[in-house]
Amino acid sequence: MRVVLAAIGALLAIRGFSADNVEFAGYMQSREDQSFILCDRSTGQISPWIRLGQPWDGYVISRFDPAADSVTVSRGLIEQVLVLRHSKTGKAPLEIRIVRGSYQSLDGTRIYTADAQIRIGGKLISAPNGGYFVSNERQEIFEGDFAVETPNGITPFKSAVMRLTPNGADVVAKEATFTSPPPAPNPGK
Repeated sequence: MRVVLAAIGALLAIRGFSADNVEFAGYMQSREDQSFILCDRSTGQISPWIRLGQPWDGYVISRFDPAADSVTVSRGLIEQVLVLRHSKTGKAPLEIRIVRGSYQSLDGTRIYTADAQIRIGGKLISAPNGGYFVSNERQEIFEGDFAVETPNGITPFKSAVMRLTPNGADVVAKEATFTSPPPAPNPGK
């Protein structure tokens, strides 16, 4: 009976970890470090930036293959290779609009004012603490000191280059940190 229960438990563990449940949603790479984001689709939970070997919700990323845009993720004894999530609606361009501030064009470069905020898809880009950023005229490449704000938190980048792609954005930065939003107040207490 014990062997049958162990076999059923192993089968349930295998079923509970599949490419349908967890997605490789993004990565950030610098000269010194790599960080990744996973998404558990069964719960809707999105990880903070995690590093190789750092556990999150039972998942651990053991390897990263930048040429294939893939990570090897394990949960318990089960290991899978996950490819970076791509747009499910095709390669539609991201909607980019200035929501605050302005810019000046100079020789094919847009120079944004210190108070500028740009909405790119679901992300808000701004220059924290008097920083600056610039882009090319088509707004495909952004450079400078800027922060990216999403519903999951804020990531300030220093000396960064962000390239927009049909699948999202790639950022290379001298320095980056991540701050989660504070927890919502519990009205029951």
